[in-house]
Parts: sequence; structure tokens; C-alpha cells
Amino acid sequence: MTKKNLIILLLIPFLIALLGVVTINTTFHFIDNDIIAIQWDYDDTEAFKLQDNLYLLEAVGVNQKNYPAGAGNTLVWSIRNRNIEDDNVYGEIVKQDQHYYLKTLACGEVIITCSNEKGTIFKSMHAIIYENGAILIQTKIRGSQNNIDQTIYYGEYDLENQNKIKASVDLEITAVPKSISSLLRIENQTDNIEIDLMNHTLEIKDAGFASFTISCGDENIAKNATYSFEVVENGVNVYSYDDLLNCSNYSNTGEIIVLRKSFESLENAYQMSASGEVLLEDGKPVLKENNVECFGNYNPVTKKFNFKNEIYRFVTTYNKNYIDQWNQSVATSGGSNYISTEILVGLHIQKNFYGNGYTINMHNLTYPTEIIEVDSGDGTFVSIPHLAKDDLFRGPLPFYALGDHNNMPLVEAFGQDNIGMYVEGNDILINDVYVRNCDFGNRLANLDTVGTVLEVSGNNIKIMNARLANGKNVLRSFSSMHVEVINSMLSYARNFLVSLGTNEYILIDGSKTYDFTDLNGNLTSLQIEDYFQTNGVGDNILNAYLQANFSSKENMKKALLSMQRALSNEKLIQDEENNPIYKGSMKIKDTFFYQSGIAAISLESMFNGPFLYSNIPSVIWEVLGMLETQEGIPLDSLKTSKIAGLSYPVELEICGNTKFYDYKTTDSVDISGLITENISKFAQSVDPSYEGIIDIDKIFPIKQYLIDKATTQGSIYTDNGKTYINLPIAYYGGGLNLSKVEVSTEDITIHFNPEIEIDLIDNYLNLGQGSNTVEMLKNMMLKAVTVVTGYEPFKFVCMKGDGYLYGETPKISDLILNNIKGE
Repeated sequence: MTKKNLIILLLIPFLIALLGVVTINTTFHFIDNDIIAIQWDYDDTEAFKLQDNLYLLEAVGVNQKNYPAGAGNTLVWSIRNRNIEDDNVYGEIVKQDQHYYLKTLACGEVIITCSNEKGTIFKSMHAIIYENGAILIQTKIRGSQNNIDQTIYYGEYDLENQNKIKASVDLEITAVPKSISSLLRIENQTDNIEIDLMNHTLEIKDAGFASFTISCGDENIAKNATYSFEVVENGVNVYSYDDLLNCSNYSNTGEIIVLRKSFESLENAYQMSASGEVLLEDGKPVLKENNVECFGNYNPVTKKFNFKNEIYRFVTTYNKNYIDQWNQSVATSGGSNYISTEILVGLHIQKNFYGNGYTINMHNLTYPTEIIEVDSGDGTFVSIPHLAKDDLFRGPLPFYALGDHNNMPLVEAFGQDNIGMYVEGNDILINDVYVRNCDFGNRLANLDTVGTVLEVSGNNIKIMNARLANGKNVLRSFSSMHVEVINSMLSYARNFLVSLGTNEYILIDGSKTYDFTDLNGNLTSLQIEDYFQTNGVGDNILNAYLQANFSSKENMKKALLSMQRALSNEKLIQDEENNPIYKGSMKIKDTFFYQSGIAAISLESMFNGPFLYSNIPSVIWEVLGMLETQEGIPLDSLKTSKIAGLSYPVELEICGNTKFYDYKTTDSVDISGLITENISKFAQSVDPSYEGIIDIDKIFPIKQYLIDKATTQGSIYTDNGKTYINLPIAYYGGGLNLSKVEVSTEDITIHFNPEIEIDLIDNYLNLGQGSNTVEMLKNMMLKAVTVVTGYEPFKFVCMKGDGYLYGETPKISDLILNNIKGE
């Protein structure tokens, strides 16, 4: 056997165990993606004359480029009264020959909505059904027609040459029939606005509730029309991408943002030719609609964006001990392959944000710009995104990596990721905005490098009436207290829809003396750093654990747990009354969760095993010392230590009408998004037979343990021969996790089963040395997992397997009604 083959053979158990989550073969799990929008030619307000004939309703669904929508995306229409307390019937929707029509029944005001069958995408208009005449008031720039919050917001100011001036709005005030237009007059207006009826403009003078009424002088001809809205004090109306940057990334303290347009991807913002090229007029791209701009400054000559000087950057707030030690070692060794500590941000928000239902889609910034074709294994090829050299969003920073982070690390554990919208500060409201990091196709794995959709850093941040979608993680909150997520929808995460944790942690004091249990069951008092040193007592015990060279399972377990207690002394994160000291908290109310890759919510703690503290068992580095980086620097000289620590916990409250529409087949639960690996390339270069030997379920069977326990407790739902699981909560990390979840609504708790606890030590201690080389390697792989992660159990909360919400999808209309009712 060659030296290379021997190294790889010896490395594989540890490499795969580094996080315990590795896939060797590419597995393609496809989802039924939805349409991304609805197009129609209706204004915000339309008038329909009362008549016997039906009005044909027309709209089309917009697919992602190259990805036709799956089942449940046929368009359907609905109608409700504008005033939900009004029981009169003014019209109805009629379906004939696969077409939808409006049937007018009486004079009145209604809301007509077109949505996909699932109810996840919609568009609405205000319709006036009239007999003699009608007055219509709307803005020249169309509203989003996509509001959850039914209040319309305007900022007190506009930007002109980067300076704030009092805001003005161009109106469209029309009448039907046109013959009554000359009769229109201002009936009344609030003192904080000024209406110029001749020029159809509205001037904003002051903040607060604003309203004006237009009349023709005779309500028998046409009912008076009133337009009401809220003027946000010190708010700035955002109409362009430059406005957006000047109020966020380019501002030291930030501005209160009031969106007056959507900001979309290239394909969604501009008109495209049949060949997929942007249509130009006078050398400039032609927008599809007057209420949509492109996110980013597109150069039609180079056909590229340049976000380098537009994005916001900050030094990661998460543990960067590994990066700092790596960079210091690289400098000492004369290398140049430093690891950045910077997090990249699409939009840096420091004050309130009013979205008015508009969309911010950062696809142009976050999504890989190249596509490659990959063999799916059945003879067909699948198009997957591929990072180009100049792409900025390239995945999260490393928490720990084995190998060179900048050049195909063998295994890498992740820290903080790049962010679409970063909300930093205290007492901030994010209201009624649809933020998505990209349009990603039909595989959640395509979200690997696009970053977190929205991350909060501060206290008393409230997210209301919002839709956040399409990220590796959708919402991340670390070390932020009293965060609230209310009446919102979170969807499409590679990993988790909500990720909670803390940046603060306690690094164990190695000079402290601790009572450790040895393999005879006796106590030994040693300084922690002495116990964990190479060739010390702890090193010898861990070597025996990996090789199954011990006689008493009970004593080995006591020894391992005493080792973990030294690294995870819970007294350090408790108050004087032994209550956990929470460094983060969140309340989730009336919110819908839809389509995660792993679980809806994760409560994270840092990996905290002995290898991260002091690189034991030492046999691992005896092997790693044979390898070098691309620059020829021995890995042994880049050895790091005291990487991790004891994470402070967080607390979470789930209440109201919160629902988890998050069923997935048991085989599609995919934890490979938690790390990156290149082991398969090395293993298969040594021996193709590793493809059959090295398998995720053999190496790290936490998924199988979870499914087995979920089956036993009745948390698996079966339909058409397939098994499904719905995981609302995962306590992850392997280190001590004292985080707490309180579910305060009985309608939620009755659908939850008790926590499933997966104790890897109990499972691994039953593994022997193995009767042959392959079995020995497999058993060592399994046990090496805990050397890195730590020995604390993983915990999961599953929905009961009674099929509650199975086959259902979240309805945005429910969020709208919640808002109208003030719930």
C-alpha cells in the first residue's frame, strides 16, 4: 500500500467524524418549487360597472428561470369585502371552462385576489363595483399589491442628490365615466398633507395619520373616494437602488426606510429577449413594471454587477479562534493563504423598515453565476449552481477546518455566514417586506452558499407581517434579547428556518483542578490542562475509547462524562440560584414554517469535544502531521487548540397560531448542509470500493437513530408507501445545551411529541473492536464523532405522526386576516 493510500485510510475515520456529518455520494433531493410571482395588468384600484355580464379575470404565474413550478401552482381567484365586518355580498368569483370571472351583484368595495392553489403566492387589487360612476385614487407608481399589513406607509422625506427633502407623491385620480372628471373636488384632507388636484400631486408636510377625500359633489352619481395612509416620522421613501444604499450601507447611523418599489433579480426586473438578453432602450435596460427596480447596478456593456463597493462588511461576531490561530500560524510559516474574518452583507439596516409588501430579492449578489451539469446517477444530468471566481457570497466562515480553508479543505465546520439583510441595533421594527436571498430552483442544496436571509443583532427587534425565504438559514439570531417574530412566514432553508444561539461562551480555565474518573472507576484530581495534554491520562482514555480497548462500559462512560463535565461546567453559565443565564431570547407568534432541509428551528451550542480543546487523542495528529497545505506547510505546524467553549443558552417562546408545514420524507432529512467535505474525492481516488463502504448512515447514524426513535414514539406519518417526518425543533451542537423552549399555546403542544434524546455514547460503547479491518474502521469512525463534538446528547422535537397539516401549505390570506383583525 502506498504512503498516500495509508494516510487516507487512517484519515477517513477521523475526517468523517470531525463533525459526524458527511456524504460521500451526491444525492439529489428535489422539491416542488412554487411560482415566484403573479403578473397581471390591473391597477391597485379598478372599477367594475354593475351588470349581468361577467368580467374575465386574467393573470399568469411567473416561474423561476429554467424551473417550471410544481403541483399546486395553478392560479385561482377569490373575493372578500374590503371591510371584513360588512356582511353584504357585492360580487362573486365564477369559474367556467377553466377561466375565472367576476360576477357583480351590488355596489360596493371588494378585494379581489389571485393566488396559486397552495396560497403561498398572491396578488390583490381593490375593486369598486359601481352603478352610475366611480372615483379612483391611486399612486402613479403601483403599489406592491402584495401587502400583508393593510396600512400603507409613506416616509416623511424623499432623497434628492442624497439630501432629504419633504416627500411628494404623484397621484392618479380618475373618474368613470370620464364625463364627471370635471366635477371632482377635494372634500377634505388632514392637516399634514397638501393635495394639488390639478397636477395630481400630494405633498407631505408632517408625520402621522393622513387622509384625503375626493368627491364629485353628488354621491348618487359616484361615491366619495378616500385615500388613507400613515406618514412615518423621519422615514425616507426608497424608489431606487441608490436610495436603498444611501439609507443603509452608505449611512453611518442608517435611515428609517419606507419601500416604494421592489428590488428584484435581473430576470425579474428587466424585460428580456427570446434569447435571454436584457432589452435596452437608449442604452439602458427596460424595466418590466414601474414599481420594480433591479437589485444592484447592472452594466449592460460588461453584462455584470459590481457589488464590491456596495456591500457592508463587518468582522464576524461568532467564535473565530480557529481563524485567528490559523492566520497567525500562516504568518509564522511564511504562507499567504489567510482566512478572512469578514462577513458580507447585502443590506445593513439600523432603523425601522417598512416594506409595504414589496420584495427585496438579492439573487444578483448571493447566487453563484455559473452552472455545471452533474450526473445524477441514473444517466440523466442535473444543472447545479457553481461559484465563479468573482462571486462574493461563497458560503460561511469556518468554525474549524481540517486542511486549507481556501483550497478544498477535507472537512470544514461552519461559523457565521454571509447575510442578505443584517438588522443591527435596538428597538427596530421590520414590517411587511418579502426578503429572499435568491431564486434557487428545485433543490434546497442549491442554497449552500447564498447565506442567511435575515440576521438580527440587538435587543427588542420585531419582525412583523414579513416573508423571509430562500437561504442556507432563513433567520438567525445570536446574542439578541427579546426578538419577536409575529404574523410572518419563513420558508425554504437548506438547514434551518430559524437558528438561535449565542456568541458569548466560556473558555475553560485549564489551571483549575477537577476530579476525573479513570477506567477503574476511581477519582483522580488533576489540573484540566494536565489531564488533556498529549500522552496524559485523558489522551490514553480516548485512545482506548476509539479502539474499544476497555473492559468496563460503565467505567468508560463515567470517564468520558467526567471529561465532558470538565469542559462543560454548567455552573459557569448559571446564576446564584442555579438558573441558566440566558444570553438570547425570541418569541414566535402566529408564524408559519414551510420547507426546511433539517428542522424548522435550531437551538445551537458550540461543539466542545476534547480534540478542539487540546488535539487529543494524539494518534489523530500523528497521522495528520504527514499532510501539507498547497503551499507546502505541514498541517502539524498549523495545529490549533482551545477552539471551543461552553455556550450560553437561549430561550424561545412559541405561541399563538404558529404552524409547522414542514413534512419531508425521512430519507430527505439532509444534515450535509452543516459542513463541507472533499473526502469523497480523496477516498475514491484511493479505492472506488470506498463508495460502498463509506456511507453517511454507517459513519454517523444520528439520522437513523432519530428515525428509529421517532417511529417508536409515533412521530412518523406514512402515505403511499413513503414515510414522512416533521421536525419543529432541534437542539444541536454536541456541547452542553441548556437552551429552553416554552410552547404556551395548547393548540400547538397537543401536536408535539416529547423530546427525543439521542445519546451517542450509549450506542457507541456497545461497538467492539471489529472482526475485520472494515468493521474496525467503521466502529472507530462512529466513536471519533464525539471526540470532536463532545458527549452531550442531541435532542429533537417531532410532530405526532397523525398527519396534522400533512399535505397542507401556509396561506398568506391567513396572515392578512390576522393583520386586519389586529391579532
